[in-house]
Amino acid sequence: MNNKNNNMKLQDYLDKHNKLKSMEGILDSWAIEYQIEKFLPLIKAGYDFQDIIDYFAIKLNDFVQHGRLDELLKEDKKGVK
Repeated sequence: MNNKNNNMKLQDYLDKHNKLKSMEGILDSWAIEYQIEKFLPLIKAGYDFQDIIDYFAIKLNDFVQHGRLDELLKEDKKGVK
């Protein structure tokens, strides 16, 4: 059972690694670093990384739930930036 669990953990790691590498190929590192820098005031204010991740996840969910993602996708499909 332990070997099966270790294989599952390895597969989970490999799947996550491949997904992240794919994402890095789509977004340039400058864009990500720029966005991280924008969170610096939260870090300085004492929020830990999990707080910031939770904040971003909630904001992203709100963005999607309020239809903004659909709007951006439609604009992108039309070639509007």
